[in-house]
Amino acid sequence: MGAVAFDTLKFSQTLRGVGFDEIQADGVLTAFKTAFGEAEFPSTKDIIRLDSKIDRLETRVESLDSKVEFLGSKVESLDSKVDLLNSKMETGFQQLEDKIVLSESRTSEKITSLEFGTSEKIKSLESGMNEKLESMEFRTNEKLESLRSEMNVKMEAMSFEMNTKIESMGQRITIKLGGMMVMAVIAVATLVKIF
Repeated sequence: MGAVAFDTLKFSQTLRGVGFDEIQADGVLTAFKTAFGEAEFPSTKDIIRLDSKIDRLETRVESLDSKVEFLGSKVESLDSKVDLLNSKMETGFQQLEDKIVLSESRTSEKITSLEFGTSEKIKSLESGMNEKLESMEFRTNEKLESLRSEMNVKMEAMSFEMNTKIESMGQRITIKLGGMMVMAVIAVATLVKIF
């Protein structure tokens, strides 16, 4: 920063010109020199350069603001994709459940039609069908449980991945905002120190 010249003689003469006697003028001059003797005052060029730096800093802050808004829109887009995926999964589970209900209904109808036969055949068929149904129900339940487990694992992995991405994005935004705040604090501290 360039120093501003300070003419002590002119200062003393100015004080005398407004009514201070020589001792008072010299006293004020000495106090002023003691208080501000080591201080440097900014020149007009220094102030113009500082204004230019502040303008560039404001431009950077505006750029960071637009980047933060862009990241916010990406997060909203990811949220809508997660909602769509949840909706599709719910639809898939409902369709699967409907098919199971339909299958059970058809099996029940077949069993009812077989009851009109002879009692020996009915008992034999009933016994055989019950075993087959239990086996089929057991396998179906195993497959359903396996499918549910796989879907839960995939959903948890996807949820974890989405949360990790969102958390990472939030951390990056926080870091960027923190950096901006540090830059702003430094700029303000510099301005305070200068003025």
